[in-house]
Formats: sequence, C-alpha cells, structure tokens
Amino acid sequence: RRSQGFASSFVMTWRTRKKWMLKPFRNWPGIVPKPLVSSRAVNVPLLPRVQRLVAGGVIPKPVWLDAALAHPPPTEHLTRGNKPVKLEWREDDRLRRIWQRRNPHASMHPKVLFLDESRLSPSVVQHPADVFVKRQQKFMRRGLSEEEAYRRVLEEDEDRRRIDDAEVAAAQEKARALGASPAVGAPQTKSTLAEQLLRRFAEEARDSGQPYPRHWFSVDGSWRGIGADAQLERKTVRALDRASGTGAGSLSDLLQEASLAEREQDDKEGEDEEKDEPSSPDVRSGAREKSSDEAGKSKGTEPEGDGTM
Repeated sequence: RRSQGFASSFVMTWRTRKKWMLKPFRNWPGIVPKPLVSSRAVNVPLLPRVQRLVAGGVIPKPVWLDAALAHPPPTEHLTRGNKPVKLEWREDDRLRRIWQRRNPHASMHPKVLFLDESRLSPSVVQHPADVFVKRQQKFMRRGLSEEEAYRRVLEEDEDRRRIDDAEVAAAQEKARALGASPAVGAPQTKSTLAEQLLRRFAEEARDSGQPYPRHWFSVDGSWRGIGADAQLERKTVRALDRASGTGAGSLSDLLQEASLAEREQDDKEGEDEEKDEPSSPDVRSGAREKSSDEAGKSKGTEPEGDGTM
C-alpha cells in the first residue's frame, strides 16, 4: 500500500507540472561535472573549454581532442565584417586642434550672431585658429615642416605687432612735438580701458558676494585703483589681454610704461622742490645769519636818520 501511494503521488506531481516548466535534471551518471551544473553559461569555444577541463582533471581526455588540435576548425565565422578603419582627422582639423591646445584662451573667442556677415570684417567673422592654420598650410605647401611653419607664422605675428606699436608710438611722439594734445572727447587709452574693465569686474564680483580684490577699494567702498603693474597677477594681465583684443604682453607693457611715467614725474617734482628749498641745515643757518645782519644794519641806520633831521 505504501508503494502504491508513493507511485500515485509521483504520478500526480508529474502530471500537475506545467508544460512551460523545466524538466528536473538528475546528474546520476556524472556526465556533466558538478561545478558546471550550477555555474553560469560562459561564451567559450568548445576546444579551449575542453582543454581547460582536461588540464584541470575534471574530465578524461576525449578521443577526438588530438585530431581537433591537429586540424583546428576555421574561425572566419567568428568575425563580423572587416576591421574598422582608423579614424583620422583632416590636415586642417589636426592643425587647428594643435593650435587650440597651445592657446586655450582662444576657446573664449566670441561669435558674432549676425545673419549678414558680409558687412563685417574677416577678423571678426573668422576664428583666429582658422586664420592661423591657413597661413601655416601656406608655408607647409612651400616645403617647410609643420613646426617650422608654426614658428614662422608666430614670428610674422610678432613682427607685425612690433611694427604697429612702433608706428603708433612714432605718431604720438610727432603729434606731441607739434604741440597737439588729446581732445576731451578722444578715445581713451588701453590702460584706462583696462582699469575700467577691471573695476567693472571687481564691482560685479563684490555685489554678487564673490571673492574680489579688496585692496582696489577703500574702506568706505570707493574706488582706489589697480595700482602698478607689479601688483597685478599674471592671470589678470592675460585676461585683460584677451578681453581687450591686444597681443600677449602688450597690456602689461602699457601698464609698465604708465607706472614708469608716473615715477619719472614724481622724481621731477621732487627735484624741483629741492631746487626751490635749501638742501642742508648749514645753508639754512647761513641764510638766517644773513637775514639777521641785514635786519641789524637797518636798525643801526635809523638813528642816524633821526639825528640829521
């Protein structure tokens, strides 16, 4: 009766199993190793997998293993299509990327949002990187290397900036020699514009609660000034150069010239004051004795005048 009850319960459980359920797997013969029964499926080819199992002593060496190693199956079906071609940039894109890496401040170059760009100058429409790369490629077509063409363009820019500065300085000197003076409504110098730009940035940072240079302002909050060029940080000078559109170092040169001019003017005023006043206490005492002698002589002549009368 017990055997009949067990058989009937087994039949009932077997019949009640749904079709979509997996069949129970019993590894009685030991065909599949126990560590692999509960392991997750790994996408490994058959031949390497069997070699690992044989080397680990998990399964005995199959009869077909030597034949498969002597004549391995083809592997063309494992790859899909040809190897992808390496992506290479064009020559101008590569040169532009190198220039932007060496000049990171150019990433802040503003873009003019106008529909009709034909009325604007090319220097405003074109990016500095595009202009530089075109000139560099012109030298490279003449037979120069990439670095040599890069240095040549830099030298040309430096020479052009030096010539422009010399022409402006000569024109200003000639105008001063002829007696000309800047008008009241004339455009301001770059140093004055730089100071105004710094003041605006500092006031905006102060109003918004961000860090700002406090030594540029007085205790009551009034504007004091940016001071000499030595008091400005290099980052500030470079930012001013980028904002004002001047060359590298031109703004610092202007600020240095302004500070030197102020020093020369102070020295000149000090020399004039020294000329007007006595320079030593001996000279001052001599001047006092001379003035007292003259006063005594004048007092001595007064009674003679009274007696004659």
